This record gives sequence, structure tokens and C-alpha cells, in this order.
Amino acid sequence: MNQALRPKPEDGLSHYSVSKLNEAVGVLLQRGFAPRFLLDATVTTKPVVRRGGHLWMSLGDGNASIKAVAWASTLRQLDYEPGNGDGVNVTGTLNFWNVRARLKVEILDIRPRRAPEALNQALRPKPEDGLPGLGLRFRPDGRQGLPRYSVSELNEAVGVLLQRGFAPSFLLDATVSKPVIRRGHLWMSLGDGDTSIEAVAWASIRRQFDYEPGNGDGVIVIGTLNFWNARARLSVQILDIRPSLTTVLPRFQEVHRRLEPEGLFELGRKRMLPFAPARLVILTSVPSSALADMLRTARERWPATRLTVVPISVQGRAEQQVVAALQAVSGQAGRRGFEALVLARGGGSRDDLALFDSEGVARAIAGCCIPVVTGIGHEDDTTIADLVADYRAATPTAALVALLPERQLELRELGDLRQRMGLQLQQRLGLARRRMAMARRMVSTAFAIACLGILVTLNGYPLVGTLIVVFAGSAAALWFSYYRGLKH
Repeated sequence: MNQALRPKPEDGLSHYSVSKLNEAVGVLLQRGFAPRFLLDATVTTKPVVRRGGHLWMSLGDGNASIKAVAWASTLRQLDYEPGNGDGVNVTGTLNFWNVRARLKVEILDIRPRRAPEALNQALRPKPEDGLPGLGLRFRPDGRQGLPRYSVSELNEAVGVLLQRGFAPSFLLDATVSKPVIRRGHLWMSLGDGDTSIEAVAWASIRRQFDYEPGNGDGVIVIGTLNFWNARARLSVQILDIRPSLTTVLPRFQEVHRRLEPEGLFELGRKRMLPFAPARLVILTSVPSSALADMLRTARERWPATRLTVVPISVQGRAEQQVVAALQAVSGQAGRRGFEALVLARGGGSRDDLALFDSEGVARAIAGCCIPVVTGIGHEDDTTIADLVADYRAATPTAALVALLPERQLELRELGDLRQRMGLQLQQRLGLARRRMAMARRMVSTAFAIACLGILVTLNGYPLVGTLIVVFAGSAAALWFSYYRGLKH
């Protein structure tokens, strides 16, 4: 369903199970409707005595109808039993059967319509007859002070009460039973054990759904009560429907069981992520808050990386679309220079992420020729796609953080490196200067000693002069050997 149209749990909707919903409807009808009333009607079906001795029939007035029952204990006290097509005056009360969400009239007394009062009195059991009495007897003139309805008016009054007294929309946890499509409308029964209620998604709403339940699926329904006045039938009108965890988790476990023996979840098959990739491709919905966050993060962290966005549907029945997008990116990665792929979806309930538990999506991720990073949902959400991907990020933004270096941090590290290199260069230059100064002193000293040796030789002492010159040369050679050792 369109995200803009989808009500959210945080919108303040009341949350029910089916049994609690039916109970709430029953309490509303009990408290808000007259405990007894008079009903002018026509018997529209042949009255039938069913198991237990109860008399069932339908009462109508041409425009509307409602089921009615006279319980066996009441039937034994009646002095008139209607036939099909009879016009009748009924004294009754509303009876709502919580287990099946069925509304009916419980008959306390029934008389032929417009029967003469004398005939009524003649037919009515008298205390002296020894027969039990109901205490309440029908009076056609309405002197009992009870509200009086036609069937149409009764059904309309019930509908108005439910409309005004019940939440306009609510959340309902239920299990689907017998879903069937009729004329484009999706009909089903929603239950939670022994309690059930009918539900319908009209064709105009159903076309917007991205999930269609199967028999036995656990679901979360956003709906409203729908009371059909013409037949006095109560149902839930479905506004949106999603799989619940009772459906999502078994599917996750089934796919996990099939893929695990193939080694798709093994750490050894996961590839290293590139550092500062030149080109990335992002698969996500467009537009979306997740995409906006990722683009902003990429600009702030490493604007040199070029991003290619491939729009996909990230919810509902979009498995084939996602698989096709993954395969297309993998096929073009070498030619277009993609170094990594990000598969992302923003937050949502666990059932919203069911697409990423798909076996087809998992195999497409495993077959991708470049590293795949997933950023799906929230930190505590884990899907099959996360387990197969080369790296699982907690959120879409975290996926970009894992792939792109922090520009400011890299600039600081470059500044620190430049500073360290400058200090090392200064140290080396200082050492070289000191060594040059020492070399000049040593050369000057050796030259002076050699000159002394020459003077001694010229003055008639050749042996001593030669020794002095040899000493000076040896000292200079030893120093140069030491200096070369220091350089290495």
C-alpha cells in the first residue's frame, strides 16, 4: 500500500485481538441499546426448529432483514408460532454472539401483527392454566413504554450506534481463514482460536496492497467496523493488511534451512570492502528518507565517490524486480567501474522487511560479482539478505559509513603525517650539518698534521716526517669509514 496512505501503529490506533474486538462490540451494543424493544416485521424464511429445540427465522420489512431466534425455554411459553410470510409483532432484545460476531434478535414474545386484543388475550396463557408466564407480554398499543422499530429502523439504529461509539479505525491481530476473491473484493475470516469475524478488502483498496494473505497466515490488519444494514451483518473493512511475526519468522526459518547447507552464510565466502571506492551503486526506493540520508552522508564523508542510484520497490511483492536489479548491476559492474553495491531500506516493522527474506533475493546477492553491503531496517532487524551479504550494516546510513572514509579524519591524518615528515626531515638535515662540520674539522686537523710532517721532513728528519704524514692520512681514512657507517 502507498506509504503516504498507510496508517501506522504510532498514529494512536486501538489494538485488538479478534476476541477482544468482538467483546468490545458486544459491550457497546449491550450498554448503548435498549434492553428490550418492539419490532414490526415479516417472517421472511420458513421458521426452523434446530438442535436443542430453538426456533430460528429471518425477520424483514422489504428493505432489510435480521436473523432471529426464540430459545427453547422461551418457545415453550409462546402461544403463537409464525409461518413463512406472516406479519408479526415481536418483543425482543439484541443478541450479539461474540464467537462468530453474529447479530440477531432474541425473541421474548411474538404475536401476529394487528391481531385483535381480544384474540390476543384469548390465546395468551393465564396463570390459572398452570403454565409458566414470561412476565412481559406484548401490547400492540405500545403501552409498555418500549421503543418500537421496523427492521430497517432497528438495523439503522444499530449501525449508527456502532459508527458513533466505536473507534473509526483500529489494529487487529488475527489469523486468516478461507481467503477468497469475489468480483475483485478479497473476503476472508479473521480469527484467534475459537473466535472469528468476517472481513473484506474492497477491490479499490486491495489494488494498493503489497501483500495478499494465504490461508492460515498470521496478519496485522488496519481496519474499521462495517455494518451492513440490509442484512444486519457485521464485518471488518480492511484498510491495510501485513503479515505478522507468526507468518514472517517461519518463512525466515524455512529459507534459512534451505540455504545454510549451501554455505551462503559462511564467513569465509565474504569479500573485503574496497577502501575509498571511486564508484558505488545504491539499490533502494526513490524517493525515500533512507536515500536522502545516504546521499547526505556520502557528500559529508567522501564526495569524491560517484554514486549511481537504482530505484527498486523495497516492500511487498517485488522479489522479481529486486532480483533483476541485482543481476543487471552485477552484469554491468566491470564496464561501469562499480566497486561495491549497497542494498538499503529504511526502518519499518519486521513484517515490512519480509521481501528481504526471499530466497531469490538471497541467491542474487550471493551471485553478485562485487561486494554487497546491506543496510535494512533497524539495528535489531536481521534478514536473510543480511546473512548472505558481504557486510551487514545496522542502517542505510551505516552502510555508507562502512564503505566511505571520513574526509575530515583523513585530512587530519594527512596533516599529522606531513608534520611527522617535516620533523624527520629537520632531524636528518641537522644531523647532516653536524657531520659536515665535524668532517671539516677532521680534514683541517689532518691537513695541519700532514703539513707538520712535511716541514719535519724538509728540516732533515725524513723518517719522522713520513710517520707524521702517514698518521694524518690514517686518521682521516678511519674517520671517513666511521662516517660511511653512520650513513647506513
